[in-house]
Formats: sequence, C-alpha cells, structure tokens
Amino acid sequence: MQEMLFQEEGINFNDYPARFKRGAYVQRRTFEKELDANRLAAIPEGKRPAGPVLRTGTVVLNLPPILKLANRVEVLLDGADPVLLAPLAQPSEPAVRCP
Repeated sequence: MQEMLFQEEGINFNDYPARFKRGAYVQRRTFEKELDANRLAAIPEGKRPAGPVLRTGTVVLNLPPILKLANRVEVLLDGADPVLLAPLAQPSEPAVRCP
C-alpha cells in the first residue's frame, strides 16, 4: 500500500507525523494554574482562591506503536511512563533438525 502511494502519487508515507500513521492518544491531566487579576476580580470575594487552582486539560501523548509497550494499560489509563518490550533474542546457532 505504501509502495503504491509512492509510485502512483509520489507520497512518502514515512514523511507523515506518527499521529497521521498510527492515530493519536489523548489523555486528560490535572495541573495547577495561577489566576490573573482579571479572573480573580470576577470571582466573589468570599470564594476567591488564595493560591493556585487546579484545572484539567488534555495532552497528546507522543508514544511508540502501542504493541511495542510492555505497560500499555498503565500508560493509557494511569499516566505511567512507557516501557518498551525487550526485543526478541536472535538464536546464536541455527536450529538443528533431528533425523
């Protein structure tokens, strides 16, 4: 398929960002934010926060292909750092066939 795109249309699939090739993973995260003077003025005096407030937002995760992760569930659901699966070891000697 990729070869056909390149030969017929001159499109190199590998030049596209990962999110176009594999999709994007988005995660909701909580962060602290300082409110500016205009925002604080709009809040009734008795309910104004004294310091930073908690807000949520979404972030796009920059991940390798999901099947190469050892901890897929933890990364996607718990916000853990990705751990790559160990590559398969290549046998040092060819397999011997028994007669």
